[in-house]
Amino acid sequence: MTIKFRAIPLALIMTTVLPGCNSNGTSTFGGSVGDGPVANARVLLKNAAGDVVAETVSNGQAKYSFSVAVKRSDYPLTIEAAGGTDLVTGRAPDIPLESVVLSPGSVHANINPHSTLIVKTAEHMAGGVTPENVELAKQIVLDNFSFGLDPATVPDPLSTPVGENNVAEIVKASEAMAEAIRRTSKALNGVGDSVNTEGVFEKLAADLSDGRLDGAGDPKADPRVTAVALAATAEVLVESMENRLEVDSVVATGALDNAIQTTTPYAKKRTKNVRISAKMIDEAKAAIEVAEAVDGSGKVSNLRANLGKIAAKSTPETVENAIPHDVKTQLRSVAKRAARADRHTLESAVQKVAKKHASKVRIPTTPPSQTYTQVSGGNGGAGSPGAGKDGVFRKPEAAPRPAARQPASRKVVLTWVAPDRRTDGKPLSLSELDGYRIYCGKSGNDLKVIEDVNDGSVTRYTLNNAPSSCSVFAVTAYDQGGRESSFSNRKSL
Repeated sequence: MTIKFRAIPLALIMTTVLPGCNSNGTSTFGGSVGDGPVANARVLLKNAAGDVVAETVSNGQAKYSFSVAVKRSDYPLTIEAAGGTDLVTGRAPDIPLESVVLSPGSVHANINPHSTLIVKTAEHMAGGVTPENVELAKQIVLDNFSFGLDPATVPDPLSTPVGENNVAEIVKASEAMAEAIRRTSKALNGVGDSVNTEGVFEKLAADLSDGRLDGAGDPKADPRVTAVALAATAEVLVESMENRLEVDSVVATGALDNAIQTTTPYAKKRTKNVRISAKMIDEAKAAIEVAEAVDGSGKVSNLRANLGKIAAKSTPETVENAIPHDVKTQLRSVAKRAARADRHTLESAVQKVAKKHASKVRIPTTPPSQTYTQVSGGNGGAGSPGAGKDGVFRKPEAAPRPAARQPASRKVVLTWVAPDRRTDGKPLSLSELDGYRIYCGKSGNDLKVIEDVNDGSVTRYTLNNAPSSCSVFAVTAYDQGGRESSFSNRKSL
C-alpha cells in the first residue's frame, strides 16, 4: 500500500511585475547523479557561454539541487558531474556525466550515461543543443542504447524523477551503459587505439547525429568504434538480462542492490525484479549481429536464435535458462575480438545492422527552427523548393515585424506548513522530508508541476516568473523514498 502524506495547508501571496528581456530569475531544479549512483560528486552548472554559474555536491543518496539566479540568455544550462564515489564500484566515476536544462520552468535534470550521450548527440546536430535537437537525440539514443529502460516507468531519462517504482531499472540500465562504454574503451586501447570513455561517447554521438547508427554521421564518427561498442553492448545486455552484469570483471548484482537500498530506502524492487523489455531484446539481437561477424565459431549466431524465443516481460531466470553456458563464454570476449578485426569487416557489419534495424527518427536537413527559401534564378523562382542556380540556400529577407508584446509574468510567493504525520497516523519527522513540488494550472483539474524544491526544510518559495496562464496553485511533499503526498488545498489568484 502506498502511504501518502496528509494535505499541506497553503497560504498564497501574489504580486505582478513586468518582465525584462534578460531579467534575472531564480531557477530551482535538481535530480540524481548516476553511473552507478554517485555520492559527493562535484556538480557544475554552466551557462550557454560555458561559464560556471553555480556549483554544488551530490548528497549521500546521489541527489543534487540548484536554486540559482540566471538570465534567459543563459539557457541552455549544461550540468557536469565529476568525482565523488560511485556506490556500485566504490571509486570515482570513470565516464563523463552531463545533462541539460533547456528553459526556465524545468524542474528535474538527471545526470547519467544516457543524458550524456543525448547531450553530446545534440551537440553534433545542426543548430546544437536546442529543445528540438535534444528531443530528437533522446529518441535516437533510446532507439539504439536504452539498455532496458522501459518508457512506461522512465519516459525520459533526463527528466523522470527517480523513485521507488523505477530506481532499480534506472540504476541497472545506467550501470549497464557505463560498463559497455568502459569495455569499448578498454578493447580499443588493447590494440593500440587510444580512446578514453569520453572519446567513445563523442564518436558514438557523432555517428548518431544523423539518426542512424551506421559508422557515418558527422566526420568525427568512426565505424570501428561503433562496431566495438555494439559488440560490448551485446556482452553487457546478455549479462544484464540474466541479472549477472559484471563491473570490473566481478558480478555486480549485490553492489547494484545495495546502491538501490542506499539511494531509495523504501524501494522494494531490486535488480532481479526488473523484467526484460521487448526493446532490450531487440537491441541485444542487433548488437549480436555485429558480434557474429567477428566470432567465427557459430555459437554467437545460436545466441541470437535463443533470444528470439524469449518473450517480453520475462524474468532474468528465464533468460539464464534459455542461453547455453558455452555461448555465454564465447560472447564474453567478443568486444576484444571486434577491436582486432579488420576495418572492412567492421564497416560491413555495422552497415548491415543499420539497414536492418534503422531508427524511425528522421533528422531535419536544416537546423531546427529555421526555414530557407530558394535564391532567385532557380527553376521554380524565389520561394520555391530546390536550390538556386548556384546551388545555395539562403535565409529569406523578411520585412521588419513589430515586436510581439510579452505577456506579464508574476511574482508569486507561496508558504505552507510542513506535514508532521502520514495518512496512516504515524509521525513524520522533518528529516524524512526530501522536498516539495509546486503545481499550477488554469483550474484545479489540470495542475502540472512547475518547480521542484529539493529541500524538505523549506516552507516558503518565490516564483519570480510564474506563468501567466496559471491561476490555481497547489503543493505536494515527497519523502526520501520518493513517495509523494496528495495535493494541498488549492489556491486561486
